[in-house]
Amino acid sequence: MYDGRLGTPVEGVVGMLDKDEKHWRELCDQASNEKDPAKLIKLMQEINRLLTAEHHRLKGEPAPNDPKASN
Repeated sequence: MYDGRLGTPVEGVVGMLDKDEKHWRELCDQASNEKDPAKLIKLMQEINRLLTAEHHRLKGEPAPNDPKASN
């Protein structure tokens, strides 16, 4: 059974945690239907934040603005 550490490949995103992948997909769905430009920008910023954090996680680096990364 799946242990929750790695997600399935999703349009080029491999290894995303299940909760983040679900949130990412929900945000993309909302963005695809959003008519308000200001709300769309906020959704896209959150999607970008999640994907950037995943990119850094896969490289073994702390995500930008990660409070746990402070020394």
